[in-house]
Amino acid sequence: MTGMIDDLRFYFCFAIWFSFIRVLTRKNEVADFEATTFSIFYNNTFYLVCLIILSFFVLKNFAPAVNYLFSVALSTAIVFLFSTGQK
Repeated sequence: MTGMIDDLRFYFCFAIWFSFIRVLTRKNEVADFEATTFSIFYNNTFYLVCLIILSFFVLKNFAPAVNYLFSVALSTAIVFLFSTGQK
C-alpha cells in the first residue's frame, strides 16, 4: 500500500510541476508577444516623428522630390541606428 501511495504522490507532484511549467511558458509567450508589439509600435512612431520633423522643418526649402528622398532616407537611418544600439 505504501508503494501505491508513493506512486500517487509522485504522479500528483509531477502533474502540478507540469502545469506550473505550462503556465510559465504561456506567460513567457505573452510577454514576448507584448514586447514585440511595443517595439514595433515604438519604432513606427519614432519613424513618423522623424519623418515629419525632417520633411516639414529641416528640409522645407528643398524641392519636393529631394525633400521626400532625404527625409525618408534620413528617418530610416535614424530609426535603424537607434533600434540596433546596445544599452
